Amino acid sequence: MERKTDRRSVKTRTAIKKAFSYLLEEKALHDITIKELTDLADIHRATFYSHYEDIYDLYRDFEHDIFEKLTFIFEDPSLTSYQSFYNALLDYMQDNPTLTKVLFLNPNETLDSPLLQNLMDYLVAACMNAWVEESDITEVPEKLEYFAYYRVHGIIAMMKHWVNSGYSMPLEELKKLVAGLDADVDSYMTLS
Repeated sequence: MERKTDRRSVKTRTAIKKAFSYLLEEKALHDITIKELTDLADIHRATFYSHYEDIYDLYRDFEHDIFEKLTFIFEDPSLTSYQSFYNALLDYMQDNPTLTKVLFLNPNETLDSPLLQNLMDYLVAACMNAWVEESDITEVPEKLEYFAYYRVHGIIAMMKHWVNSGYSMPLEELKKLVAGLDADVDSYMTLS
């Protein structure tokens, strides 16, 4: 669906997304109705449908916004190490709990959400590109691909557990744990 970009449309989509964000904190995606969303956003149903086809179209747009925000964070030139990269992601997750819930939300009840899968693919590619630059090689050996998947999927699994546990581990403690495990992966890689 083509998105309108005039000021009024942007304001309406912002109200819809704010209401959607609130509802996602309260219930599962498949339990959110257009009626309760439009009531909360204080708009007419027809207005909603002039912007989105259905709740899943809104969800995809919401996901797209989150992914853009995350890639903006990752493209920060001050993030020069894996640890600074992961710390930035963990800080973002703690500061944006609703958006983080969407990151790990699965609207289709299968494996990972498309947003999470895109994020992991992005991080794996970034990991491999960093190794290519650091090692002055032109192609990533298959073994390094496995390390990249292990590193990224392991860190994401830890983050997902942290979110699902209600952020039970203090942020700084989790950062230290991630740093320690990540250092172990780095040391194993240099031995291999």
